[in-house]
Amino acid sequence: MSFAKTSASVFATKIGQIAIALVLSILINRAIGPQNRGLLELLSSLPVVLVSLGHLGIGNANLYFIGKGIYSRKKVIDNSVSSCLILSAIMLLLIFAGYHLFYDSIFRGVPPGYLLFTVALIPLMLFQKYLYYILLGDDKIYLQNKLQIFSTASNVLVLVFFIFVLHMSLWGVILSTFISTLLSTWLCIYYVIAREKVSLSFDYDMFLASVKFGMVPFLALAVMNLIFRSDVFIIKYYLSDAELGYYGLSVSLCERIWILPESISLVVLTRAARSLDDHSVELTARVCRVTLWATLAICAALFLAGPYLIPLLYGNDFLPAVSSFQLLLPGIALISIYLVLHSDLTGRGYARYTLIVFSLCLVANVLLNVLLVPTMGINGSALASSICYGAGSLALAVIYARKYRLSAASLLLVNRSDVEDIVQPVVAKALRMMA
Repeated sequence: MSFAKTSASVFATKIGQIAIALVLSILINRAIGPQNRGLLELLSSLPVVLVSLGHLGIGNANLYFIGKGIYSRKKVIDNSVSSCLILSAIMLLLIFAGYHLFYDSIFRGVPPGYLLFTVALIPLMLFQKYLYYILLGDDKIYLQNKLQIFSTASNVLVLVFFIFVLHMSLWGVILSTFISTLLSTWLCIYYVIAREKVSLSFDYDMFLASVKFGMVPFLALAVMNLIFRSDVFIIKYYLSDAELGYYGLSVSLCERIWILPESISLVVLTRAARSLDDHSVELTARVCRVTLWATLAICAALFLAGPYLIPLLYGNDFLPAVSSFQLLLPGIALISIYLVLHSDLTGRGYARYTLIVFSLCLVANVLLNVLLVPTMGINGSALASSICYGAGSLALAVIYARKYRLSAASLLLVNRSDVEDIVQPVVAKALRMMA
């Protein structure tokens, strides 16, 4: 299937996922209010950060090993199961140690029961990550997206029951997330490994090979997740739970914008992992510039609509989230460059470029947050994040252009042929699939 058709299919699938997630977001925020939204932001960030730091790049290695035929599919699955159990145990011990260490600062006001169900998500999320990359190695992008839609849809159904039938508020959100993640993990296991006779044998040499291959892309992704999430912990340290709730809503809405670049970057990653030469860099450059301008258009529209959209969907209680949402949008638009180029570089084994650039951005982001949050509140954190997202993405574009002897303009500026060859087919295909 052509790049445009594959991207359109993934994009249309993710449109459904985002629509469900938006309904979920509205239900949650209206039900729990800004203060509990702040606690939820902290709790939801913990497993995301830990899984991004603790998976050690094994998912990337799974895609590469299966895509290139280096290891058998069964061997990859066996080692993924064993690695997941070992790494999950280590992460659970670390988070409980961190809870006692930072009980009076970051974890102040967090009930132990909330934390227990939150950390129980870690082995489930880690295993899903490994299995999703196996699906990519099998070139089953559509199945992966259907499983993700099921996870989101089941979360909505369970959430409605807990919040509107049992009136459980924040507890209902936490329990519904756990149950839906458990169900989606089971379904993922069924489709990926139900026909395999899985053993718990641990191949140490393969584990080392996986870590060695995946370490650089793992560190690059871990750094990006820390950039995206470190501000949550800084805001929690300096400000109130309600202010963290406002900021969490802003970030959540901005993440919805990534539907287009994430859909395309997923295809770029799979194609790059299977590519044996550098001839496809021209396609990546074209995809990068088209994605950038499409995302810029979406962000510009949301910048204007934000002051009306947020109170309409979430109520006037969340009106303070508008300014931080608007400040995040420029960086969110530019981060589309990173999503496309990082996927291409990772698929080709050059994720170290992303690691270097965004490690510097991580340091800058933390310093700017520490400097601006005490004086500007959540707007300072949004401004710091937007600056670092934009600067890092543009720097990565320059590095990519030099490596593959392209002009920087070829990554950033669209032309007429882009519209005719990519934009029109993708939009037409997506509209047909949604009709």
